[in-house]
Amino acid sequence: MIASFSGEIDFTTRDRFRAQLAEIEAAETAIVDLSEVAYMDSSALAELLFLNRSRTRRGLSAPRVIIGPRLHRLYEAAGMENVMTAFTSLDEARKG
Repeated sequence: MIASFSGEIDFTTRDRFRAQLAEIEAAETAIVDLSEVAYMDSSALAELLFLNRSRTRRGLSAPRVIIGPRLHRLYEAAGMENVMTAFTSLDEARKG
């Protein structure tokens, strides 16, 4: 199951982001497509971590996160790649 996002994800859109992530929480394979996101803040990173933790508790794999070049530095600086592998395309994420 795929949840795709675009634009900006910050504290003002966090609730909508959280709700869309909840829709893929129990999926066998969860893909979070952030390739069209221009900006995200720490509240969005926290929601990704909450999703990962919830899936882990259910015995499911970490969500597969697709990031574009705009988010790569943030994702790397936050150490997110140590928790959830970043993919560069949907095809790559599907192959896992």
